[in-house]
Amino acid sequence: DDTFIVEGDTGHYDRMLGGEGYDLILGGTGDDVFRYNSLLSSDSIEAFDGGNGFNVVAGTQYSNTLDLSGTALNNIAAIDGGAGNDQITGSDGSDVIIGGEGNDTLKGGRGSDTYSMGINFGKDTILNNDSSPDSNDTLIFNDISFEDLWFNRSGNHLLITQAGTNNQANIRDWYSSKNYQLNSIETNADVLLNTQVDLLVSAMASYDVPLGAGNVIPQDTKEALSVTLSETWQS
Repeated sequence: DDTFIVEGDTGHYDRMLGGEGYDLILGGTGDDVFRYNSLLSSDSIEAFDGGNGFNVVAGTQYSNTLDLSGTALNNIAAIDGGAGNDQITGSDGSDVIIGGEGNDTLKGGRGSDTYSMGINFGKDTILNNDSSPDSNDTLIFNDISFEDLWFNRSGNHLLITQAGTNNQANIRDWYSSKNYQLNSIETNADVLLNTQVDLLVSAMASYDVPLGAGNVIPQDTKEALSVTLSETWQS
């Protein structure tokens, strides 16, 4: 059994291989960043404990693979991929997963997970297969207005595009099973329940998806959708 103690964010990289037994990475008393460019289930780390402070498991500015499916997270505020095209798999608990910039693949796993996307989040894919009736999974768009979010169906997948940008969230297999759906989609001030998504998809199906820089939603389209938006999004 091994314990690795980490203090702060040194900016240097060390290889930690737990091997057999129960292996723990333990943060200190302050805010800690556990930063990896690769963290796999085969690395045999059974648990992170951030200790006191605001603690994050994070990637680098490059493309990272962070697989925490076999790791217990305690006192960890978020999993943050950073820049690059990242692949992130959460733990069996409740996680906040931040893809960051780049085209990321995010898989929450069990528990009540929150997928957090901000400005310039890229083209992200969410794999949210969770059959637990007690889980409450959420996608939140930070600093993005719900009026700039465009919903459309592509096969069995739900696409959410931020108008006027190249940003798009692809929630895989949304229409295959409720296990793949999120309970809610949120902005900083508004909430859309999963039961209301199809109303938006149907209302927007008659218009072109405003994907691409500068391709904003025309004013007459906004006016035509205003009633549906007010009925589906809750403040």
